[in-house]
Amino acid sequence: IFNTNNNDKNIFLQNLLMVISDKNKFLAFKNDILSQKSLRSKIILYLKYMSNIQKSRNIVIPYNRDKLAEFISADRSALSRELNRLSKENIIKLDGSKITIIKL
Repeated sequence: IFNTNNNDKNIFLQNLLMVISDKNKFLAFKNDILSQKSLRSKIILYLKYMSNIQKSRNIVIPYNRDKLAEFISADRSALSRELNRLSKENIIKLDGSKITIIKL
Protein backbone atom coordinates (compact mmCIF):
# COMPACT_ATOMS: atom_id res chain seq x y z
CA ILE A 1 0.00 0.00 0.00
CA PHE A 2 2.71 2.47 1.04
CA ASN A 3 5.89 2.75 -0.93
CA THR A 4 8.62 3.22 1.66
CA ASN A 5 12.22 2.20 1.69
CA ASN A 6 14.01 0.25 4.40
CA ASN A 7 15.65 3.38 5.83
CA ASP A 8 12.24 4.94 6.53
CA LYS A 9 11.09 1.73 8.20
CA ASN A 10 14.21 1.61 10.35
CA ILE A 11 13.74 5.22 11.47
CA PHE A 12 10.11 4.53 12.28
CA LEU A 13 11.02 1.44 14.32
CA GLN A 14 13.78 3.30 16.17
CA ASN A 15 11.37 6.10 17.05
CA LEU A 16 8.69 3.64 18.11
CA LEU A 17 11.13 1.76 20.36
CA MET A 18 12.31 5.04 21.87
CA VAL A 19 8.73 6.06 22.73
CA ILE A 20 7.99 2.64 24.22
CA SER A 21 11.24 2.70 26.20
CA ASP A 22 10.55 6.19 27.59
CA LYS A 23 7.02 5.17 28.57
CA ASN A 24 8.35 2.05 30.27
CA LYS A 25 10.90 4.09 32.27
CA PHE A 26 8.18 6.53 33.31
CA LEU A 27 5.83 3.75 34.42
CA ALA A 28 8.62 2.06 36.39
CA PHE A 29 9.33 5.39 38.11
CA LYS A 30 5.64 5.90 38.86
CA ASN A 31 5.47 2.37 40.26
CA ASP A 32 8.49 3.09 42.50
CA ILE A 33 6.79 6.19 43.88
CA LEU A 34 3.48 4.47 44.50
CA SER A 35 5.18 1.57 46.26
CA GLN A 36 6.69 3.89 48.89
CA LYS A 37 5.00 3.62 52.27
CA SER A 38 5.41 7.17 53.54
CA LEU A 39 4.54 10.46 51.92
CA ARG A 40 8.00 11.79 52.76
CA SER A 41 9.70 8.96 50.88
CA LYS A 42 7.39 9.52 47.88
CA ILE A 43 8.30 13.21 47.82
CA ILE A 44 12.03 12.55 48.22
CA LEU A 45 12.03 9.93 45.47
CA TYR A 46 10.14 12.32 43.18
CA LEU A 47 12.58 15.15 43.91
CA LYS A 48 15.60 12.91 43.29
CA TYR A 49 14.10 11.80 39.99
CA MET A 50 13.37 15.37 38.89
CA SER A 51 16.84 16.47 39.95
CA ASN A 52 18.34 13.69 37.87
CA ILE A 53 16.17 14.54 34.85
CA GLN A 54 16.87 18.28 35.08
CA LYS A 55 20.52 17.67 36.03
CA SER A 56 20.30 20.25 38.78
CA ARG A 57 19.58 20.62 42.48
CA ASN A 58 17.36 23.57 41.51
CA ILE A 59 14.33 21.90 40.02
CA VAL A 60 11.11 23.18 38.55
CA ILE A 61 8.05 21.12 39.35
CA PRO A 62 5.89 20.89 36.21
CA TYR A 63 2.73 20.52 38.31
CA ASN A 64 0.85 22.66 40.78
CA ARG A 65 0.38 21.16 44.26
CA ASP A 66 -2.97 19.58 43.35
CA LYS A 67 -1.53 17.80 40.31
CA LEU A 68 1.64 16.76 42.18
CA ALA A 69 -0.47 15.33 45.00
CA GLU A 70 -2.54 13.44 42.45
CA PHE A 71 0.61 12.18 40.72
CA ILE A 72 2.06 10.70 43.91
CA SER A 73 -1.35 9.59 45.24
CA ALA A 74 -1.45 11.88 48.24
CA ASP A 75 -3.73 14.46 49.78
CA ARG A 76 -2.83 18.02 48.72
CA SER A 77 -2.84 19.39 52.26
CA ALA A 78 -0.66 16.51 53.50
CA LEU A 79 1.74 17.12 50.59
CA SER A 80 1.97 20.83 51.42
CA ARG A 81 2.51 20.07 55.09
CA GLU A 82 5.31 17.60 54.32
CA LEU A 83 6.99 19.97 51.86
CA ASN A 84 6.91 22.69 54.53
CA ARG A 85 8.42 20.26 57.06
CA LEU A 86 11.21 19.40 54.64
CA SER A 87 11.78 23.12 54.16
CA LYS A 88 11.87 23.82 57.92
CA GLU A 89 14.37 20.97 58.35
CA ASN A 90 16.58 22.63 55.69
CA ILE A 91 16.36 19.64 53.40
CA ILE A 92 14.77 21.66 50.61
CA LYS A 93 14.06 25.32 49.87
CA LEU A 94 10.65 26.18 48.47
CA ASP A 95 10.08 29.01 46.01
CA GLY A 96 6.73 28.56 44.28
CA SER A 97 7.08 25.81 41.70
CA LYS A 98 10.85 25.85 42.16
CA ILE A 99 12.47 23.62 44.76
CA THR A 100 16.14 23.66 45.68
CA ILE A 101 17.47 20.46 47.15
CA ILE A 102 19.82 21.30 49.99
CA LYS A 103 20.45 17.75 51.21
CA LEU A 104 18.69 14.45 50.62
